[in-house]
Amino acid sequence: MDVWLRDLASGNETPLTGSPKAEVFVTISRDGRHVAFWDGTDIHVAPTAGDPPRLLCQNCGRPDDWAADGKLITHGLGLEGIGVRELGTSSFSKIISHPTRHTTAPNLSPDGKWLAFHTAENIVSPDRRVEGKRQIFIVPYKSESIPLSRWTAVTDGTALDREPKWSPDGKRIYFLSDRDGFRCIWARNVDPRTKLPMDSIYPLVHLHDAHLSLLHVPNTGNVSICPVGDKLIFAIGELSGNVWMTELGQP
Repeated sequence: MDVWLRDLASGNETPLTGSPKAEVFVTISRDGRHVAFWDGTDIHVAPTAGDPPRLLCQNCGRPDDWAADGKLITHGLGLEGIGVRELGTSSFSKIISHPTRHTTAPNLSPDGKWLAFHTAENIVSPDRRVEGKRQIFIVPYKSESIPLSRWTAVTDGTALDREPKWSPDGKRIYFLSDRDGFRCIWARNVDPRTKLPMDSIYPLVHLHDAHLSLLHVPNTGNVSICPVGDKLIFAIGELSGNVWMTELGQP
């Protein structure tokens, strides 16, 4: 698994990596000059101009987004929380954390003032099955720690809602949800000024086909919803099978 750069105007594709490791969770800076990716343990940054990638940090969580000032927004491992990382010093400043839940998948609004993310909590059912609980929140984006009192819930936490992404106009949140028994893309409108949730959650893209399904993508982070204009770019898994026939010889 390598990192590739695609020019959406010309369609040309260029590989940015070619190492034996699997590079995943790729995010491109807002000025288009850098790409950050994760190799399973470490974050690397590669210039889109073609220079070799460089190591940013070791044993750190995945890169998720970029701020306009060039800082990388990441989430840490376990309960380390969400924070920003300086490219020059690699220093990490925590801005969002929860005492018992993982905070992950941060996505910055187009105006750079609001951050959407989801929390993850694993609970054990009476029959000892581990079940997931996911909930999406919005917070004002600042360079300092944001208390729980400033968190605004977009979903109520009763369904598997995760991986939020802002629309290009900042008026809605797209996210993955299993609330109808399938993994589909849903959305909720927010107030353009206050970002408070408006109206009800609604389905945007239903994907109920066993052949093409988001359930075939092992990690929801790899779906990587990317709103571009009036389109959504995302990864989807394809499942196929074949039936073979052979002629049996005489016993």
